[in-house]
Amino acid sequence: TIGILNMSAGQNGTVTPGTQTSNVSVLTTSGIIAQSSVGVFSFDLDTSGTVAGTAYDQLAVNGIVNLSGSPVLNVNLNFIPNTRGNSYTIISNDGSDAVIGTFNGQAEGSLVTVNSVSYRISYVGGTGNDVTLTCVGVITTNVLTSSDVDSLTQYGQSVTFTSTISALTGTVTRGTVTYFDQGVSIGQAPVVNGVANFTTTALNVNGSPHVITSIFVGQGIFGESNSNIIAQSVNKSTSSIAVTTNSQIYGTNLPLTITATVTPQYAGGSATGQVQFRIDGVEQPLQTISATVTDPPLPCLLR
Repeated sequence: TIGILNMSAGQNGTVTPGTQTSNVSVLTTSGIIAQSSVGVFSFDLDTSGTVAGTAYDQLAVNGIVNLSGSPVLNVNLNFIPNTRGNSYTIISNDGSDAVIGTFNGQAEGSLVTVNSVSYRISYVGGTGNDVTLTCVGVITTNVLTSSDVDSLTQYGQSVTFTSTISALTGTVTRGTVTYFDQGVSIGQAPVVNGVANFTTTALNVNGSPHVITSIFVGQGIFGESNSNIIAQSVNKSTSSIAVTTNSQIYGTNLPLTITATVTPQYAGGSATGQVQFRIDGVEQPLQTISATVTDPPLPCLLR
């Protein structure tokens, strides 16, 4: 235990809890008053454990924590993390008094990156007034592209959305990407050698252009990342129609059923809309397409 750590403005010095016999330690102090922007607070993270003094350095402060001079934060990462979420309380602030100021360039919620691994800093962490570092992992990027280069698809046409996931440490070899249309999940795909592919034929003309995005949900030490936006337009496709009857015998007052089979241009899209039959040039009531459309049986004389 020591008294108040006082760094006057312009004072150049380094504070580290570690000792000559231990790489990590807990250093208890009666307070921190850091008015110097060139002073350094250095902390070692040795393992993914949660015990201060064993897994990582900590300053235990029984008094004020004043970082108003914006001192420099230095973090030494002495192991290779393989999971995200571990949190380290590097300054344990007693009582309920808030931390005053921040480390140089490290606002609340900003990232501290060491050896390509990023940690999110908080001055309201732990019990609400501690300084903590929480591992968010290796930062990734998520670049979304469409197989339809002009983003203009015909209804029922197959389109593939590809997410390329990259990280500072190299290729991302695992994880899952979730795909969204207007914020609603439409499917998932695994990441293989840094790439995930999702193919769909379910985009409708209604709602076009569709706002397509993806999220890499992260895996192990690789952090989550959001993609860019693709505006995927869908146009009406063409179709063909075949008309058949239930009988080859025609005559006055004989019931006759006429069936129209509508085949879309692309097999991925089912036909929608309505069909209007004309018998002897007379328009019949509109019939809504289901699997097939059948005009109700009626007696008629075909000419």
